[in-house]
Amino acid sequence: MYVYFIHHHQGLHDGMHMHKIPHTDILVSQLCLGTMNFGEQVSKDDAYAQLDLAFSRYGINFVDTSDMFPAPFREESRYRSERILGRWMKERGIKRNEIIISTKIQGFDSMLYSVDGTEDAQVHMNRFINKEYLVEQVNFQLQRLGTDYIDVLHLGSPDRYDKLPGDKGRHRVELENPFWTMDTTRKQLEALDHLIKAGKIRHYALTDETVFGLSNFVTTAHWLNLPKPVLLQNSFNLLERNEFELGLLEACQPTFANVGLMAKSPLAGGALTGKYLDKPADLNARMRKFPGDWMGRYVLSSAQEATRRYRTMCQELSVPLGPVALSYVTSRNFVTSTVIGATSLQQLEDNILSLNIPVTPEMEARIDDIYEMNWDPTRGTVEYIDPTKDYTDPSTLPWGSKDQDVDPELEELLTQGERYIQTYTNSPNSK
Repeated sequence: MYVYFIHHHQGLHDGMHMHKIPHTDILVSQLCLGTMNFGEQVSKDDAYAQLDLAFSRYGINFVDTSDMFPAPFREESRYRSERILGRWMKERGIKRNEIIISTKIQGFDSMLYSVDGTEDAQVHMNRFINKEYLVEQVNFQLQRLGTDYIDVLHLGSPDRYDKLPGDKGRHRVELENPFWTMDTTRKQLEALDHLIKAGKIRHYALTDETVFGLSNFVTTAHWLNLPKPVLLQNSFNLLERNEFELGLLEACQPTFANVGLMAKSPLAGGALTGKYLDKPADLNARMRKFPGDWMGRYVLSSAQEATRRYRTMCQELSVPLGPVALSYVTSRNFVTSTVIGATSLQQLEDNILSLNIPVTPEMEARIDDIYEMNWDPTRGTVEYIDPTKDYTDPSTLPWGSKDQDVDPELEELLTQGERYIQTYTNSPNSK
C-alpha cells in the first residue's frame, strides 16, 4: 500500500536530475517545459509564470517550442510561443547559457488547418526542408527568440510522406504528385551542417520519426561525415509504448545511433489522468481542439479500457493515475527528457511533483501486466467529428454527450439525400 501526498512547500525530494544529451556536452533537466499552449490557451502573463516556476523554483533548464506553436495552428497566432519565450528571457535577464532551447521547423505536413475563421477554408502545409528554407526559417526563429543560436533544432515531420502519430503505419506516398520535390537526406544534412558551422544551431534532432527515418539519417551522416541527430522527440506514454519499444528503442541504443528520447505526450493528451473516463471533456480540452486520429486515438474504446485498468491499479495502491503515468516515463533509462505542458500553474506544479513518486518493482510489474493485456490500444479508426458544431450527434462523441442534440435542418437535408439515392438506385436508368 502506498500513500501519496503532494506537499508543494516541500518541493522535489531528490531535486531535478540532469541528463546529458548524447553526442554533446549539454546537460538538460529530466523534465522539459513544453510551450504548445503559450499564446493560445495560456496568456503571455501566465506563460511567464510557468517559465518562472519551472526555471527559478524547480531547476528546469530545458524549454521546447516550435514555429507552429501555439496549437491548434492558426495563422494569426503562429509564432507566439517562440516570441513569448524570447521576451521572457530578455525581460527576466536570463543568461543565454542558463537555458537550453529546443525548437522545431515543420517540414511536409498534410494535416489540414482551418484558416480565416471560415468553416470550409483549409490549407495543406506542404513545405519541404531544403537548405534555402532551413536557413531562412532559422534566421526568423533567432529573431523571434532574441538569441544568436538554437541549442537543438528539430526537423518536424519527415520529407517523405505524411506520417504522424495515429497514422496506423499506412504511409501515403504521393509518387505522382507534381509538387513532390523531396530533397534527399544528404541535402538536408548538408544544410544542417551549414547552420552548425555558421553557429546558428548547436545540434539537430528529429520529431515524429520512424525507425527507417532515424536509421537513414544516422547512416547517411556516418558515411558522409556529417552531423548526426542527438535527440528523437516522439510520443511515449503508458498507452503508446509499443511503437517505440519494438523498433525505435533498438535504433536509439548507444551501440547504434546513440540518440536520446525526448518523450512527448507523457499523459496522452491528458487522457492518462482519467478525466475522460467518467465525464465529458471540457470545452477547452485537447480532445475537443484536436479531433480525429491525432488526439482522438487516446480516447478509443481500447485506450479507455487500458486507462481504466491503470486507474484501478492506482486506486488499489493509493496513488494518483496522472503522476504515476508521468513518473513511469521519466524513470525510463532511455528517456533523456520528458516534455510536460500545462494550461495552469497548478497543473504544471503537480506535473513536476510527479517526480516524487517512485516506480517500484511491484508497480512496474503491474504496469507491464496491463500493457500486455492492451498491447496497442491507440491503434484504430477515429471518426472525424467537429465538436464545435451544433449538429454533432452526442452519441458519437468518444468523450461524452453534448448539451444540444442533432440539428433538425441538417437531419432533414440528410434524409432528403438518402431519399434521392434510394430513388435513383431503384430507377430503370440505374440498372
